[in-house]
Amino acid sequence: MTKQEFLRQLEDIMELDANTLQGGETLKDLDSWDSLASLSFIAFADERFNLSVSGNQVASAKTVDDLAALLGDRIAG
Repeated sequence: MTKQEFLRQLEDIMELDANTLQGGETLKDLDSWDSLASLSFIAFADERFNLSVSGNQVASAKTVDDLAALLGDRIAG
């Protein structure tokens, strides 16, 4: 998955307009980043990549790029 594809998927999770996210956004500044979005991200990582991401890992993420980093080499570019 490319980073752009990841950003589009995260926009869907957060119910944002397309091309809203660039990666450097601070999660706490995004009104749509809430507990439901956090759980949806965890489910996305599990369903799409068979990757277990903990709530603590997600809670430690400060930016959209930090979320991408949790997926490691599954995100290209």
